[in-house]
Amino acid sequence: MSLALYRKYRSRDFNEILGQEHITDILTSSINNNATSQAYLFTGSRGTGKTSTARILAHKLTDTKYGEDCLDIIEMDAASNTSVDDIRSILDKVNLAPTSSKRKVYIIDEVHMLSNSAFNAFLKTLEEPPEHVVFIMATTNFEKLPDTIVSRSQRFHFHLVDKKTILEHLENIAKKEKINISKDALEIITERGGGSFRDSISLLDQVKNIKSDSEISAEDVENMLGLASTKTVSDIIEYLKKNNAREIVKIIQTEEKRGTSIDALTSQIESKISQSLSEYPYFIKIIEKLPSVKSSRQPSIALLSAILSVFDFNKQTSSHNVIKNTADNINSDNSSATTSRVDDKPKKTKEESKKESSKTTPTINKNTKQEKPEKAKISGDTKVKASKSIESFNWSDITEILPEFNSKAMAVCTILKNSQAEYSDGKIKIYVGKKFSKTKLESPKNSQLLNEIINKAGYGDVDIEILATTAPLKDENAAKIAELMGGGEEVDV
Repeated sequence: MSLALYRKYRSRDFNEILGQEHITDILTSSINNNATSQAYLFTGSRGTGKTSTARILAHKLTDTKYGEDCLDIIEMDAASNTSVDDIRSILDKVNLAPTSSKRKVYIIDEVHMLSNSAFNAFLKTLEEPPEHVVFIMATTNFEKLPDTIVSRSQRFHFHLVDKKTILEHLENIAKKEKINISKDALEIITERGGGSFRDSISLLDQVKNIKSDSEISAEDVENMLGLASTKTVSDIIEYLKKNNAREIVKIIQTEEKRGTSIDALTSQIESKISQSLSEYPYFIKIIEKLPSVKSSRQPSIALLSAILSVFDFNKQTSSHNVIKNTADNINSDNSSATTSRVDDKPKKTKEESKKESSKTTPTINKNTKQEKPEKAKISGDTKVKASKSIESFNWSDITEILPEFNSKAMAVCTILKNSQAEYSDGKIKIYVGKKFSKTKLESPKNSQLLNEIINKAGYGDVDIEILATTAPLKDENAAKIAELMGGGEEVDV
């Protein structure tokens, strides 16, 4: 079995640690001047050289050659040894003198994973360590460390390495390993490595055997890693700059059909957008929304929602035409249905308007033909005048006063607290999520209580519709995109 490239090319001396000279220079100087510390803390992203630097420093402090076994260098992975007993197994031996060196060095990787009790047990020793002991701690999650640990250590932060440095390192490894790969392909690997040497080298190791008889191209790497082409990502950004929603949707749908990873595409787009921020600073709004794509149940819609969040569909001169034309091109089989959903709502007939204006007693409306006729009236015979404008309806006005009604019907208040609502089409629509909750609220007694709660919130008498579904998409742009794509399921965007 061959050795993984990232292990084969692990740095063995400070001068081999690339991109972290602000750290290695200080450590080298402190060793030369015999001014070392008893506790070091290395922080930063994965694959930036923290563990390699810790091992090099440990060998320098023990005056041993890197790679040789040294009984006075003890490594502990806190990710799998988190308990107080694990840390005590080390602390019980710190007072023992070094075996063959002048110092005993403890390397604790991913130190943030220690439990609170383990940190408390460790703190006492860290405050007053024996003179012959040095602790070197490393973590990718600095914010999870107790301040008491941080304040007793010399902290060194490892930066993500610039792409030029990583690219040159990959070219050097490819040459030594006789990997026939184009510079464009190496640039893609560098981009996907995200500033991490280890991740970049691991990707090179992954693609090195794609071909044995010809050069590995950028397209080969893109296909193997499930990436969209560089041109595709560039096209998306160009259409974004031109406010061309239709083409963006077409591209992302095409990529999804050909099997491109939406997570990978999201990452590619984020990287490309970041390069355009100086020219288009409002693109920051897109970057803020992109993290939600990974956790979404409909990632392609969530991605589109994030990208098109900088579009103003309501103010753009041709906003409805953009959506309509996109629907016509992409969902031609359902073009008439899609267009009717996206276009402006049809105006009400005179008869409908007259009927709505003549209502004196709001009722619970049913939203499907299969539902039975309404069971009860929401309000009483006397209309209650609203003190707030129903047009500015806010569901939080309702939920904030629910504690006042707990004594009357705690179950009803619980349902309302966990529901969502909006005012549209001349009525308050309450999305309770379950049929049981809908039936509960529609009983005559609870209908009256619901009317009382809404009156108390200041909205007076108003039509109410109880829906046994979740709320529609929260983001207006996302809702339009979902309709355009032929879906309507709620996603977190």
